[in-house]
Amino acid sequence: VLPPEILMARNYLKDSPVAKLLSGAAMFTNYDRFVYTGESDKFLKAWRNQSNNLAEHVYSLHPPRADGSEPYTPSSNYFQEETPAFFSSFVYDSVMTAALSACAAQTNGGSHREWMTQTPFQGASGNIRFSLDGDDTTNDRDPNSILFGMYNLRPSFVDSSGYQRFQAVLTATYSDGAWNATVDHVFYDGTTDEPLPKITTVSSNYISRSVFALGIFLACFSTTFILVSAIWLYCKRNERIVSVNQPVFLELICFGSLMMALSLFCISFDEEKGWSQKQLDIGCAFFPWLFCVGYLIV
Repeated sequence: VLPPEILMARNYLKDSPVAKLLSGAAMFTNYDRFVYTGESDKFLKAWRNQSNNLAEHVYSLHPPRADGSEPYTPSSNYFQEETPAFFSSFVYDSVMTAALSACAAQTNGGSHREWMTQTPFQGASGNIRFSLDGDDTTNDRDPNSILFGMYNLRPSFVDSSGYQRFQAVLTATYSDGAWNATVDHVFYDGTTDEPLPKITTVSSNYISRSVFALGIFLACFSTTFILVSAIWLYCKRNERIVSVNQPVFLELICFGSLMMALSLFCISFDEEKGWSQKQLDIGCAFFPWLFCVGYLIV
């Protein structure tokens, strides 16, 4: 998870692919509840009420550093001036979960781990509860008990070196299975109007209507002319001019020409004309047989 503050602290060259990608983008992250609720958050209030003696007590519990350097000494108003670190409320809830479940295991019996998934409580990061999916190895925390935020990345300013900075604006929060919008989302074009998805139009190379009409006309004309010729040959087979030219041979030429003419129908249709993939496959399979066998017969 990349906190918005870290993303905002980075520079990206103006009009670079990364800068264009981030402009108007949405960033989803689970975060400390006090980031959204501010000073009214109970965890942050408890933090503000701590005195400097707490930090001194914590340091007194740790041995001196190996390099001999002195530990960090906070100011007298440290808790009033500083904000808890990222995900500190989750760390606090982790410690409390371990502590409360340990007490439950000692009092009621059972393993510590089992009670960790069966000890719900209201924590600093939300209502602590786990998803009991029946698999003891993947009892994760219920996502509906975590507060999520959607941040809108907006271009902020360009420094003297030509690097773009971004501002992460909280536009919506997710809690207890529902999203709540806070402010409008600004998209890459600088407006709040939801843009239509960019669709890349790919040419499918469909047969144009004019070519389709010409092909069907030629196929029909050829088929009709060949059938008329075959009928005429059959009717005139006993006349001298026809019998001299071997009617059977002429009929074979008509039959081969008919097969070649019919092959035009197999390649004159596509998906745009309503043919299914199976029908097109059958047409493609018939085309070489009709054309090649007809050509050989002719």
